[in-house]
Amino acid sequence: MPSSRTSAGELLFLDTSVLVRLYYLERDDPFAWAVDLAQRPDALLAASHLAYVETLAAFHALRRGRAITSRRQASLSAAFRADWPSFLRVPLSPPVVQLAGALAEEHPLRGADALQLASFAWLWEKEGQGRFFTLDRRLYRVARGLVPTVPIPAFEEVQTAKK
Repeated sequence: MPSSRTSAGELLFLDTSVLVRLYYLERDDPFAWAVDLAQRPDALLAASHLAYVETLAAFHALRRGRAITSRRQASLSAAFRADWPSFLRVPLSPPVVQLAGALAEEHPLRGADALQLASFAWLWEKEGQGRFFTLDRRLYRVARGLVPTVPIPAFEEVQTAKK
């Protein structure tokens, strides 16, 4: 599913909320457009090593919640594992973890979200390009003030309405 690391396209750092939707999209999901954006042929997809664990856990949670069968869960997990080597992967290195700690102290973030955002910030500093892509409202609100993000119109409308 992801493009080759040698692709000249746009770098999109996907958090788990987007990654899961690449493999499992519920009927009438208001963010179905996100899948189309991430699956563009020119997109270079990146993710944190944390997202690997979270995505597999999300597939299992769907099965436990009876949204999908065991067979479907196994199929989703296998497809994701097969695609994972194609992603530009950001390890949870000491600099990323330290930055995540600082972000968690300064912003209303959950620990895993701070790690996702820190992973992208580290990658952005290293690569000098890319956009952070999340469908989590709280994480989006923090990220859009700190790093380049994929705009989420539904979240922007909420921000405008509250002003």
